[in-house]
Amino acid sequence: MPSTGATLRRDAPIHATMVTLVVVSVDRYRRIVYPHKARLPPFIAVLGVWITSVCVVLPYAIYMNYIDLQVRWETSQVF
Repeated sequence: MPSTGATLRRDAPIHATMVTLVVVSVDRYRRIVYPHKARLPPFIAVLGVWITSVCVVLPYAIYMNYIDLQVRWETSQVF
């Protein structure tokens, strides 16, 4: 059965990539609409991206249920 850690390691980077694209888009929008406002510090942006990614993946990793169909098929064929 896959562990919670394996699910987080597999899925969190995918979500981090998507959230990074959103952060870049929001940053570009803010630079165009409000050119004199200060930018978000990069450390805060990266930290926010990873925290958001882990929070999105965590419920899936906790409630994931692995079903081995081969074992289920073999145990159901009792004569």
